[in-house]
Amino acid sequence: MMVSGVRDSFRHLFGQIQSIVRRFGLPRKWLFVFGVLIVLPGIVILYAYSQRTAAILEEEVSTSMLQTVKQVSANLSYRLGHIRDISNAAAMNPELYRFLQEDSVPEMARQLELLKDLRYLGETVEANADIYRMRLFVNDFTMLPKEHVNFFELDSLKAWPYYERVMEGKGALIWTDIYKQYYYGIGEVDIFSSAKLLHDARNFNQVSAVLVVDVPESLIMDTLSSPDLPNPGNLFIVGDRGNIVAHSDKSRIGTMVEEDIWSAIRQHPEGKVKFQLHNEDDYAMYATIPSTGWKVVAQVPAADMSENIKVKKTDGLVTLAFVFVLFLVLVYVLLSLITRNMNQRLVQVIRMIRKDGIERLDETHTIQDGNFMMLERSVDAMTREMHALMEQTYKAQMLEREAQLRALQAQINPHFLYNTLDMVNWMAIGHGKQDISQVISALAKYFRLSLNGGRDVMSVADELNLAQVYLDLQSNRFQHSFEYRIQPEPNVLDLNLPKLTLQPIVENALLHGIRNLEEDRFGTIRIRAYREDNLLVLEVDDNGIGMEEEQARRLLAEPPLRNRKEGSYGLYNVNERIKLFGGETSGIAISSRPGEGTIVNVRIGLERTTRSNSE
Repeated sequence: MMVSGVRDSFRHLFGQIQSIVRRFGLPRKWLFVFGVLIVLPGIVILYAYSQRTAAILEEEVSTSMLQTVKQVSANLSYRLGHIRDISNAAAMNPELYRFLQEDSVPEMARQLELLKDLRYLGETVEANADIYRMRLFVNDFTMLPKEHVNFFELDSLKAWPYYERVMEGKGALIWTDIYKQYYYGIGEVDIFSSAKLLHDARNFNQVSAVLVVDVPESLIMDTLSSPDLPNPGNLFIVGDRGNIVAHSDKSRIGTMVEEDIWSAIRQHPEGKVKFQLHNEDDYAMYATIPSTGWKVVAQVPAADMSENIKVKKTDGLVTLAFVFVLFLVLVYVLLSLITRNMNQRLVQVIRMIRKDGIERLDETHTIQDGNFMMLERSVDAMTREMHALMEQTYKAQMLEREAQLRALQAQINPHFLYNTLDMVNWMAIGHGKQDISQVISALAKYFRLSLNGGRDVMSVADELNLAQVYLDLQSNRFQHSFEYRIQPEPNVLDLNLPKLTLQPIVENALLHGIRNLEEDRFGTIRIRAYREDNLLVLEVDDNGIGMEEEQARRLLAEPPLRNRKEGSYGLYNVNERIKLFGGETSGIAISSRPGEGTIVNVRIGLERTTRSNSE
């Protein structure tokens, strides 16, 4: 019984399939036309596509790898260029220059003073996170070379493998391979170095010193290990003489790269080449690091490239085959429906002729329009909609691209500003202008804190630091006119609040309160941060000229007018931001009287500040 039931089920299913085939069947002539005009051209197109895909994918994959190599080169060029600038700035240090011009052995007091000043130079250089140690090799006529931390005898450098290259460089910056260096109290460390020969200003042919800046190998190796390549271990750096500067296989560092690779890559600053190595095809994508002349090289065996291409080719062919089959099915169904509709209309015409005669064919109202006009209208509407969707997609992609470019520019501009301020700071240090250096350092810190990485909230600690940096800058501008005190409770420093909440209030206290005092009065600003019940309270208290109660009320109740002459206080905007951030229980309160100073209280609900911190 069970077998009979299964057999009946299969017969029923087969009958349904036959019914569907008959329903959507085509006459033999139509099937022949369908096969000749659609199926065969589609098969030819698929074959041609499979033949062309390999070359296209090879170009695509190699171009993608080249872009990765160029990105690695750009990253290393930026960081190594920064080290080059620091090395050049250290070589032009005035104290070092005066030390190298000493005609005779200085007195002990002078030697101690030189040791102190040049140690400060070393500490300044080593403050950069990318620099491990600064070493200065000088002639042995003072106590300085006995120090053996930052200062060494010049003769001890002659055993260094790169000594001859430094001498031949005649003052140009020379970069070494990765090597092991022993440091007193630390042991051996893997580093690479930049070395610069310092001439005697009075006798250019005489060597005064050699300045060596040591850099940890991680600066290069971390960058080389990050790219997305089929085999990241084949990414290495080649020097300007064909020597391997850095490689994941440390046994290859210092050896010469294969002649086939070197002859292929040394002709151009960047590109991609295909060559034979050990009777096997290999690819090399390379790009030059401008600051050093090194080349970042990605060596990819053709087998790895072919495997990657094969995967992409297979995926593409499967997708195209699926689309093609789907297209054939849809075309077949469409032709079947058209044929069926035409047959129905023909049957209707034949019935009309048999029933009422051929004269009734002129009565068009008895014959339905069928599906041809509806199909034309549907295709026309679909085409218009497709064009509209394509236009919308294109505009959306352009807007997305512009947003990405703005985001990248927003990341680049602060870095450019910091690097520029850092360069000006080094110039000030190099000219012995410590006061200018302090102002520039404070200004850089102010911008770094105020930009806050693009985030809209910051911690109380950072907000107080920002206010302190601002007041330090103003104290350099208005010397001996005011003092300030910042008194936070430790338990509020990790809480969050909207960025730039205190700065406008502190600016008002200084510029509209303290600065308008009579000349014989000394200004005082006090900033406090503490908890009160379920609130975070920030208080700014000054002994400035104060204001009327009505004026204080207007500052919080009315938006600031543009171009108003009494000064833009901006407290209305700060108050609105505080309320949006912390709720209606939050806000600003002002207490002031003319001649007695002003107290501004900022209150924010603790629940919101804690939740923002966790988020």
